Amino acid sequence: MTINSFVRCDLCGTKIRFRWQVGYDPNVVVYVKCPKCSSPIEAEFNGVSTSTKMNNIYGATEIFESQADYCQEISGEFFCLKMTKNSDVPIQTQFLRNSFLFENDNKRKHCGRLLDYAKNIKLYKNEILQIASLIKNEEYDLLKRKINNNENNLVQLFRKFNICDNLQNDYDYFKYYYEYIKFLLDNIILFDAKIDHKNIDEKLDVLVNKKKKQLKEFSIKIVKNGIVDSINSKFITITQEYLDLFKGLLPIYLVEFDFSKIDLEISGITTIEYSKLESFYKKCYEFITDNSFVIIALNNLYERNDINQFFNKSDDVMNIMKMCKSKYNVFINNIKKDEFLSSFFVNSLDNIVRNSEAHFLTEYNIFTQKITFKNKNGKGEIKNIKKYLAEFAKDNIQIFMKCYYLWNISMRLIEINYLKNEGFFPHFKMKRNF
Repeated sequence: MTINSFVRCDLCGTKIRFRWQVGYDPNVVVYVKCPKCSSPIEAEFNGVSTSTKMNNIYGATEIFESQADYCQEISGEFFCLKMTKNSDVPIQTQFLRNSFLFENDNKRKHCGRLLDYAKNIKLYKNEILQIASLIKNEEYDLLKRKINNNENNLVQLFRKFNICDNLQNDYDYFKYYYEYIKFLLDNIILFDAKIDHKNIDEKLDVLVNKKKKQLKEFSIKIVKNGIVDSINSKFITITQEYLDLFKGLLPIYLVEFDFSKIDLEISGITTIEYSKLESFYKKCYEFITDNSFVIIALNNLYERNDINQFFNKSDDVMNIMKMCKSKYNVFINNIKKDEFLSSFFVNSLDNIVRNSEAHFLTEYNIFTQKITFKNKNGKGEIKNIKKYLAEFAKDNIQIFMKCYYLWNISMRLIEINYLKNEGFFPHFKMKRNF
């Protein structure tokens, strides 16, 4: 069902009708701009059944009238019409226009799972942060207490998949942490993303079997230098930010990343702010390029039998441990499309988008929801890329998955160090496929 609320722009007095869809989660934040003066307007909607309450309104004042010049549809779940004249709003509701999402049992289950996850997102976020903190600070007694707390439904859900939950040494605690984060991200967020990337565990198992000695030496170096610990800490920070964005990204997940049934000229999303996506994309991009030496090292080892044997022999950096202190240009010059672990990264990170953000060469039209990314080359020529907000939101989801891919590889290197170098025997085991 839909409920109408009316606001008046604080700057120019323009009246706007908010046509709000009461969905699975009745709490929605909207980000729009006044269609006349472009003043930003933000508001929280909290509603159930036939009533609604607007909180924390910025840039506008709620009015109790039934007339407006413009209309903005709002939904925390679906694509909806962009800002339009009030007289042009169709009778059909947001839910009916998106009914194709529920046309069979599989799609209904997919939507139900995502909506339930979004409603409990704060719980999952707090769980990840708490368990990461306990592991980092070696608070193992508290971790055991948490794991054995029968009132913690999320932890208990994870424990159902355990073959053995007898934690006896440092490796067992690490393994619990690693598999727990994988459980939350693989089975709730990333599994539903329909992104085609090969199984990391299978690829690394192949490498471990082929290059045991060299891989053990590499894992010792990056573990003892605190490199993988730094990767892990930064990834957890990025994950916290991603979970804050998740509810605003829900319309992208619900259509399963397929915009073929959405007319992006007239429909868009109103529950996420462009500037937050821009900031998050930049952080993910830098996380990947700063730590891409891990991918390059494993490619070198698999393809050329030597971690320090780069395919680009003209590059100045010829030692992988020096490379780990280098930045983006090293990533570009030393990762090759058709090599062992490259395919998920090469031709997938948008340099024009990244450079535009870094140099503030972006333009965003709040009404059309089009973003123009501008990039100057060495000759001063400008190349533009245009994307809809929904397309850029999808890019943010996909770049977070690349961060996850890189984190997963780094965690496997820690695991190799525990088992091959430190000589730990695992007591805690986990099914690879849930």
